[in-house]
Amino acid sequence: MKTQVLSIKNVESQLDSNKRKPNQLEVVVLLGEVTKHFIFTVKQTQLGNRTLLTLVEDTNFSNAFKFNDHIAIQITNLVKDVYQGEIITFPITVGDFGNPKEALAQQKPFNRELVERQ
Repeated sequence: MKTQVLSIKNVESQLDSNKRKPNQLEVVVLLGEVTKHFIFTVKQTQLGNRTLLTLVEDTNFSNAFKFNDHIAIQITNLVKDVYQGEIITFPITVGDFGNPKEALAQQKPFNRELVERQ
């Protein structure tokens, strides 16, 4: 079933335990004919002189796309791009959502020979 990202936007959120407002983005996805809403939290960690960016998706997103990694990766990359200020025109088609058997067939096969050579 065709999967599209309809929008990604910043949302207001509750204060966390450090009394800082975490950065959150709402992702609206169309799965076939069903609209789903997911929240991504953006966390920044200082490591030496570098800032690391971590995107944490909500449990509903993880559960929805656990067999459709090809779609989850594309959506996560779009969230990163929006957070970093890129202008994106929606809707964007991100792949075909499949049942577990169909989704696994779309994933890249594991190359055991490559691992054994290293």
